[in-house]
Amino acid sequence: MKMMLVAMALVTALPAQAQTLSGPAEVVDGDSLSVAGLSVRLFGIDAPEGKQTCTRSGEIWRCGKEAASRLRGLIGSGRVDCRGRGMDTYGRTLATCAVSGVELNRAMVEAGWATAFRKYSQDYVREEDQAKAAGRGIWSSQFQQPEEYRAAQAITRSGAPARHAPAYLAAPSRN
Repeated sequence: MKMMLVAMALVTALPAQAQTLSGPAEVVDGDSLSVAGLSVRLFGIDAPEGKQTCTRSGEIWRCGKEAASRLRGLIGSGRVDCRGRGMDTYGRTLATCAVSGVELNRAMVEAGWATAFRKYSQDYVREEDQAKAAGRGIWSSQFQQPEEYRAAQAITRSGAPARHAPAYLAAPSRN
């Protein structure tokens, strides 16, 4: 409880751009955490959603669940240190986070478990290009970009006719 109060005091006392947050983390999905009880979205990356699936060698696999598992593995039992970069429309702190000096945002994209979220940042484009060329993580499969998957799910939930996946599904690199 004391840790959570200290973390909340740090977050609320600083402007959104300068927030710092440290503590134990719980993984929500491949790009979202709860750190000391506060919601954090990893800035500049976009990972498959928890229920999202991908196709590899003709087999469907739960790439969203795997991305979350990989983030969980990076964190282990370590303390997560986050530097705020603003807030998203859901009230989550957008942050660059690290454990023992390893930047989680970069590590997820380098390993191929998240894409560079180019709509908001160019910070991880080089890492994505390398992961794609090497066929790491989700780049070893065909998948719908997470942002497009969320949009399709929102349409389906709204009662509108479900649309087909966009034609530009990512495919594994054949270099």
